[in-house]
Amino acid sequence: MPTKLMEKGLTEIKQGEIGSAIITFKKIVKLFPKHALGHFYLANLYSIKDEKNNAVESFTSAWKYSNNLQGPFKNIPSQTLFILLSMDPPPKGDLGTWVERAKEFYEEYPLKEKLMVEFAQRIISL
Repeated sequence: MPTKLMEKGLTEIKQGEIGSAIITFKKIVKLFPKHALGHFYLANLYSIKDEKNNAVESFTSAWKYSNNLQGPFKNIPSQTLFILLSMDPPPKGDLGTWVERAKEFYEEYPLKEKLMVEFAQRIISL
């Protein structure tokens, strides 16, 4: 992972330059496509910009390569569920995939996230 490029992206985030940070993290993902952290930051940036499909796609890549994340990645499923639930209508197939992934961490989630997982399960069953 390019430290200088990562630092640049984080600085852009701190300065509120979300558009520039997205460009920087796209470069990181292009250079290091199998490194989850770049995808994770990019997903969060897309989420901030309300680019839901791009955010879900980036969270999916982050999850795929999550074995190289330094910190805990249990929030990826709940963050993705939140985005999917905000879509109109929520895509049931994707919800099912991410509910299954969230179940792995369900007991570790705070109440708010547990309720979100349960809500997603109800939507799937409709």
